[in-house]
Amino acid sequence: MRLELALSAERPPAPMPDALDGVGMIRGEYIFRKARSYVLTDEGKLALDEYLSEVLRAYPDRPIWYRFAELDVEEVKVLKGGDGLDLNDRILSMGNRGVRRSMLFPEAFREEIAVVAAVAAGHSRFGVIVPFVADVPELEWALGEISTGGWGGKVGVMAEIPAAVVTLAEMLERGLSRVLLGMNDLTQFTMAAFRGSNRYPGLPLAMRRMIEMAREATATRGAELALAGGLNQAHLDAADEIGADACVVHYSDLPRLLGESYASLPDLSQLAAIKSWTRAEIAKRREAAAELPLDPYGN
Repeated sequence: MRLELALSAERPPAPMPDALDGVGMIRGEYIFRKARSYVLTDEGKLALDEYLSEVLRAYPDRPIWYRFAELDVEEVKVLKGGDGLDLNDRILSMGNRGVRRSMLFPEAFREEIAVVAAVAAGHSRFGVIVPFVADVPELEWALGEISTGGWGGKVGVMAEIPAAVVTLAEMLERGLSRVLLGMNDLTQFTMAAFRGSNRYPGLPLAMRRMIEMAREATATRGAELALAGGLNQAHLDAADEIGADACVVHYSDLPRLLGESYASLPDLSQLAAIKSWTRAEIAKRREAAAELPLDPYGN
């Protein structure tokens, strides 16, 4: 089983550390959150273009997978040039994010596809990943947009909703090359436990079954299976035992999972800083909204 790197807008370490084999996921949303600008702005598109170009220069002969931006409704609102959809989700993790938001506002998705297709043209080992897909019609819509947008390379899907794991066989019939199990969301939706609750530490039996189901479906279709998220040693061990192709380790988790020799890497605190800025801006926005005068008509 391979270990691959997940990047969240950190500078790609060059050369790639010996323990890692390729970039298993670039999380697009963190490029925009770092730039504080949405993909609809010139700044957002430039940030995406420059970052992908930097990663491709660093690893020209390695597999690289880009996951389209996965932003919840509050995260979009604090970015410059947000798409203007004034959505409010009662539970953000179950709301209009990933492909759901793309279907509501396809223009942003199309802009993102166009940048990725232009930058990665000719790189046969570059692939794209569709996030937060629950069923086949959502996947088919995304695949249609990706194809129309000029991308002819490999496509994968995030399986982070139990419904996606259950219907993987049907999804794989659409020509997917890779399935990435997002263990954070998949665990909270399967176990009915919010992220960070630590109610089910390690790897619960139900989660092992999810990995086994995904391995059976991907093996039948000849697609790759990888695990990603806030992984622990139990995830790595189970993935190896079950026969997953890879585990995708977050850049900021490298010292925790692979040892103190990685503690001197630059940008290890960048992810936390981006999250902190986003939380602060969301809080300020909510404060400002609470201070608005009441609408006498109840609107």
